[in-house]
Amino acid sequence: MTVTEKLEALQHLHDQLNQLRNEPASISLISELEEQLHQLQHEAFVNCSAWDKVQLARHSKRPNAMTYIQAMFTDFIELHGDRQSKDDASMITGLAFFMGRPVTIVAQAKGRDMQENILRNFGMNSPEG
Repeated sequence: MTVTEKLEALQHLHDQLNQLRNEPASISLISELEEQLHQLQHEAFVNCSAWDKVQLARHSKRPNAMTYIQAMFTDFIELHGDRQSKDDASMITGLAFFMGRPVTIVAQAKGRDMQENILRNFGMNSPEG
């Protein structure tokens, strides 16, 4: 089973569990699915080959810096440029609050597809421009 197939199977189990939790269902079925989910997670993420790890690291649906920023921080204000040069699209910097405390955020930005990778790596719509 490839990494993509394992991730699809994990997503399918997650969806089944979420649907069952919203309906009156048997506790034994839910616990059985949770056990299958745990076993598949262990197989997918703990006992994987070096190539599987590379594929997981490069997966397009993997959370990126903005995903974590939106989930963990409030009132995020992104800052752009350094007043000497231009904005670096491959870096995300800004101010936000974490659990009520003001913080400064510096993160590396990665694209989810080829167009976004070009934008983040070259700061433009095409590598030539």
